[in-house]
Amino acid sequence: MAPLPRLLLPVALLLIAVTGEAYAGGTGHGHARYDRVFSFGDSLTDTGNSAILPVTAGGPFTNPPYGQTHFGRPNGRASDGRLFIDFVGQRKIMASSLLYLGEIGFNDYSFVAVFGNGTIGLVQSLVPHIVGAICSVLTDAIGVGARTMVVAGMIPMGCEPELLALLPGGGGDYYDRASSCITRFNQLAQLHNRALKRMLCQLRRDHPGTAIHYADLYRPITAVVSWPRKYGFGGMPLAACCGGGGGPYNFNFTFFCGTPAATACADPSMSVSWDGIHYTEAANRFVAHAMLRGL
Repeated sequence: MAPLPRLLLPVALLLIAVTGEAYAGGTGHGHARYDRVFSFGDSLTDTGNSAILPVTAGGPFTNPPYGQTHFGRPNGRASDGRLFIDFVGQRKIMASSLLYLGEIGFNDYSFVAVFGNGTIGLVQSLVPHIVGAICSVLTDAIGVGARTMVVAGMIPMGCEPELLALLPGGGGDYYDRASSCITRFNQLAQLHNRALKRMLCQLRRDHPGTAIHYADLYRPITAVVSWPRKYGFGGMPLAACCGGGGGPYNFNFTFFCGTPAATACADPSMSVSWDGIHYTEAANRFVAHAMLRGL
């Protein structure tokens, strides 16, 4: 079966202020308030647009049990409930900040590695191209008036049940001892994040009138995978809650979540991964709070 990709958009961000009024509309106490949040990204942040666009309409995200935890029905979100953006956008969390968050590059790296049989060296060679594309998008956004942006880094790719199931390894250092994630893919994510942060530093120098922040998704996800019980999750953080195939990852495209053969775990709030590719509402909440504390 062909992969079910995170829907790619030519953006590296999730939220953006595009008006000077929004940027200047502070509270008078050193904090800015924003009237608008513009959300862009892949299926980690898509709140349902892919379900209604002609090119991507339908698909597993429109079938039960997607959406069961919070909405009680599927609504196009790739989760059992709410996403990062839903929690970031809540008034009680986002009291004084506008965020522009998103992750891009996962599909590019994983497709070459898994379905293109690319070596890790070939995959790593994509980093400057992907970071360059992100820089181009940011520059264009600044050109049309963006004044406050938060750019998210890469997630720990080696902790994705999809990759763990499709690329089993042997002994040695193939798996990280603390997290049991695939070492080389997490190293790739770190390489991407270092290059991204260097690019953002240069962009800040080039555009001193724009506030550009980096959001670290890597650390909170790695932490909850390495020590799940410490953060209120169950003992199998690398297993998909919804899907099939059993084993330590419970991932198989034949039993992908939303298909008739798939089943969901009894308590998604104890799981990190919802369908082997996307996160549960509980994990999204955890990462959103951790990310906001770090900004």
